[in-house]
Amino acid sequence: PGVYDDVLKGFYTLEKGSSFNLSQKAQRRIDVRLMAPNKPQPSVVGTQDDGYFQIGVVGVKTEGNIGTLWRSAYQMGAAGIFMIGHRFAHTAPDITIAYSKIPLVEYPAWNDFARSAPYSATWVAVEMGGEPLETFEHPKRAVYILGSEDNGLPGSVVKACHKTVSLPSVRYPSFNVAVAGSIIMYDRLAKQARAQLADGSPEG
Repeated sequence: PGVYDDVLKGFYTLEKGSSFNLSQKAQRRIDVRLMAPNKPQPSVVGTQDDGYFQIGVVGVKTEGNIGTLWRSAYQMGAAGIFMIGHRFAHTAPDITIAYSKIPLVEYPAWNDFARSAPYSATWVAVEMGGEPLETFEHPKRAVYILGSEDNGLPGSVVKACHKTVSLPSVRYPSFNVAVAGSIIMYDRLAKQARAQLADGSPEG
């Protein structure tokens, strides 16, 4: 509950165990107002029934980055993640519950991925020199492809993709691969939420 004190001239929170001395000779008015506790608001982002996305890395060098990307992908609604030609030995890191929720697919080389890519999905290269993320319109069915921590995406992969998107930055326009992937997925989620609000429906 909240308490209004005419001496303090305002409401403040009545803590558990608070007491008042009502035997004082000076008059003092105290009003008690019941206030609903602050509750976290549910996300306004509904499910996307007519689309999906996957995200993956070509030549990823660090297993920890895949673990981070996996967790972010699960949190933001990805259908799955993938690696193409990774360069590390598995050490079974703790990736919380993401492995039990969305799959990780490993492709030995780019051609293996190309033969197995989802039907009718748009390949989106995440690389410098593309369309700025601020104006980028995410395809309903998308496969986001990131480059390795040290080499980025090969030019042949960028050319094979249908679209290229670049991340904004104040200084050097290069990000940790897990951070870059998380930014892309968050932007997709945020724009989806705005579109749902504009339509007046949280269901998408």
